[in-house]
Amino acid sequence: MAVLALGASARAEDPVDAYDARLEEIAREVEAIRQELEAVAREVAWAGMAEAFVFVEKPDPAWRETGVVVVVDGTPVASHTFLPEEWSLLEKGIAVEVARVWVAAGEHRVWLGPAGAEPGDPAVLEAAAARPVAWVAAAGDEGVRWRAE
Repeated sequence: MAVLALGASARAEDPVDAYDARLEEIAREVEAIRQELEAVAREVAWAGMAEAFVFVEKPDPAWRETGVVVVVDGTPVASHTFLPEEWSLLEKGIAVEVARVWVAAGEHRVWLGPAGAEPGDPAVLEAAAARPVAWVAAAGDEGVRWRAE
């Protein structure tokens, strides 16, 4: 019995096991540091930027055939053709994402309309630095109404 106990004790103090345990501990510490550095880098790199998600909440019926184009500050940034499943969601009043773009923080002129159409008067929407924003479009009798969330 004493021999077995001594054998187990010797294995517990095995330098290889202690080394492996220390390596695992260091790996966890390095991963934590990596995550912190990644968060800081993201803040520094994107401090003057915002990610804008563009949604359609209420479509113009013509968009079913034409799809839509998103224009930000005079530049077309996305086009989207609605799938039948997406159109079904829109008919139920559920918003559908049509674009995701990175923009500089500040005010932007945003237009959404049928693909192939000449852009009309844009809406002025705000994007805060280092924060995501949702720009939601709803077609109506007086054109597209926007809100930012």
